[in-house]
This record gives sequence, structure tokens and C-alpha cells, in this order.
Amino acid sequence: MVNYPRIIQQLIQTKDDLIKDEIKISSALLTVRSIAKSLNDSVNFEWIDLELNGYHKFKTVGELEKNLPEYRITYCQFYDEYKRPIIIEDQKIKKDAQKYPVGQEISFIEEHIESYWILNPVNGQALREVFNVPVFQAHVPPAHLSRIISSVKSKLIEIIDEYINKCELIIKSSDDTQKPTKVQLGEEINIKDTNQNIVENFFSLAFHKLREIIFGEETFFKENPSLKSPIVIIRSSILLIFYLSVLALVTKGFSALLSFVGISKSNNVALLLTVLAVILYIIIYLVNKRKNGRKSNGGITK
Repeated sequence: MVNYPRIIQQLIQTKDDLIKDEIKISSALLTVRSIAKSLNDSVNFEWIDLELNGYHKFKTVGELEKNLPEYRITYCQFYDEYKRPIIIEDQKIKKDAQKYPVGQEISFIEEHIESYWILNPVNGQALREVFNVPVFQAHVPPAHLSRIISSVKSKLIEIIDEYINKCELIIKSSDDTQKPTKVQLGEEINIKDTNQNIVENFFSLAFHKLREIIFGEETFFKENPSLKSPIVIIRSSILLIFYLSVLALVTKGFSALLSFVGISKSNNVALLLTVLAVILYIIIYLVNKRKNGRKSNGGITK
């Protein structure tokens, strides 16, 4: 399973290191290539792989120039065997002859940015044979190689930003799908649709039923005043729970309090408390009724 938060951390750290020049381009490419594989991004994975390992699969100069990114097309300076620069005055010949496609891996370019020498360059052979120019070697200026490194760095940062946005959207989408939207009440009821009134009607009926139970106990309390105090305390406590539960479920006004104490699914908790309150009320009522019946049968009179 893909760990998107961890990927985001890796990408942010890699981007920060690239911007501060605290990491080599080749090292950053290795990190992002692994992430590209995890995200099934074959296009960027292929580009990163070519930059890491070089464009050696293109065997001829023509294939290389055709498939290389534009930033890898550079120009070299020819030298004779004594390392004296060769000046080509014909500008058309100079432009075509000195064009040099750099297909080496990025780590090689980083290591030889100041000393990128080419022995017996291909274009130099043609100059020797056709124009009798004593070309022995060529040198790619550091500025041209720096442009390659900068171009790779810029594109890599763009890919990193793209991956960060992609991972954040995936995480957000996953969070949205996991948000609770239903309450279990015999069957699933969607709070946001028009069936919300079913929930409200249920609790309205339960509330009135409780009032009926409470008022039905008045006769027993008159006959047994010593029992009224503790039972009233219990009844009042349960009634308080019931009021808060109904308030939480219908208006969601209690959700903030429950979230504060670490309870996120406030609707489910409210429903549980309400059902518990109803059960406890019924138990108290039945117990008291049973006691009342026993005392009446025993001939107790005022």
C-alpha cells in the first residue's frame, strides 16, 4: 500500500535540498524515480531513468540528436594534439561541425563539468578528412554542461510539485470518503437527505413516552415519599442525559463538546446514550410498579 504522507515528506525534503544545492541531481533523481514507480508514472519514470543511466540506447549520432531533449544539444570547441584551439571561420561549417549531443548519464556530467574532453570526436574526423583540419580532441564548455544540470533540476522540481499535489488530492479524497454520513437506527438513515425528519419524529415520540412514564409514577411517590428523593435524583440525571443526547443528534450542537474530549462520532454516541436512557427509565418504572403492587397487596394503608 502506498504511504502518501511519507511520499510527500520525501518530496518536500528532496525539493528543499535541490533548491539549497545540498544534494546532487543524480541523488535526487534516484529518490524521485522510486516515487514515480510507486505512483505508476511511466512517462516521468522513463525520463528519469534515461537521465540517470544515459541515452546509450540510441546507437547513432542521428538517433541520439533526434531523441535527446533540446537542453542536451551543446557545442564543443576543437583542439589539436597540442591542445591549441582550432578556429573555423566558415560559420555554417562551424555550427554544424561543433554541434555535440551529450548523451552521458547525469552523474558523469556532474563529475566532469570542468573537464569534459572528447577524444577523436565524430565531427572532427570529417573535418580532418574533408577540410584537412588537424582536429585531435574537443571540449564541451562548463557553461553548456551547467545548462544541462540546471534544466534537469528545473524539470525535476516540476515533477516533485506535480507529485505533491497528486498525493495531497489522493489523501483528501480518501478522507472525504471515510467521513461518517449515516446513523444506524434499525436501518441506515442519511442525515443530509429528507429522511432526517424520521429521526426527529422518533425522538419526539420517545420524549413524550418518557413524560407519560414519569407522570404515571406520581401516585406511587405520594404513597412512598421516602423513596421519592433518591429516585428523583436518578431520574433527573437520566433525564439530563436524555436531553443532551437528543440535542446532540438533532442539532449537532453537542458535537463540539464530544470532539473536545476526544469523541469524534458524536451522533453514534448520542444515539447510544438516548437508547440507554430509555431502557433505564423503563427498568425504574417497572421496578417501582412492582414494589407498589406488592405493598398494595400486603394491605398497607395510609
